[in-house]
Amino acid sequence: MPALLDVEAGYVWESPPHKIGLARSLAFGLVTGDLNPIHIIPFIGLFYRSRLGDRPVCHGAHVVSRLGNDIHKVFSGSKVEIISRGYESFLFDAPLQVGETFRNVWTLSEVTKSPRKVRCLWQIQVLGSRGNKIAHGNWEVFYYPVVARDWVTGFWNDYGSVVHRLPC
Repeated sequence: MPALLDVEAGYVWESPPHKIGLARSLAFGLVTGDLNPIHIIPFIGLFYRSRLGDRPVCHGAHVVSRLGNDIHKVFSGSKVEIISRGYESFLFDAPLQVGETFRNVWTLSEVTKSPRKVRCLWQIQVLGSRGNKIAHGNWEVFYYPVVARDWVTGFWNDYGSVVHRLPC
């Protein structure tokens, strides 16, 4: 894994496999208020007679939230703080069934470096367990190299300025 300031366009990072189970999908539905039966009822595909198969379909936002977790792991060897502008566009090509394993492949398409930050534009593909493309899109992320952590405030201190932790 390269250091943050050494990375170049074309760098590819692949996440470890993820799996969203039925209990997690139900919990996500309770938190978001989206309790559509297509996300939580086992064997729902038998009723809809569609290409869904016999299992519920994961919430799209749940899959995207896994991408947010992966942003932090790309440069896990470097001490960085992250501000994510989020995805510019993200399209689903196929449904992801609950219980299906998937992984995210991040390809760095643009990188802009300065001493205080690195801007990365990532091309993302979500691939199913059979290698099928579930979704694809772009994600813009700003990485800030850090020197020390201010344990009083809980924030990383970047060359004398405070970088606040923002949720991704």
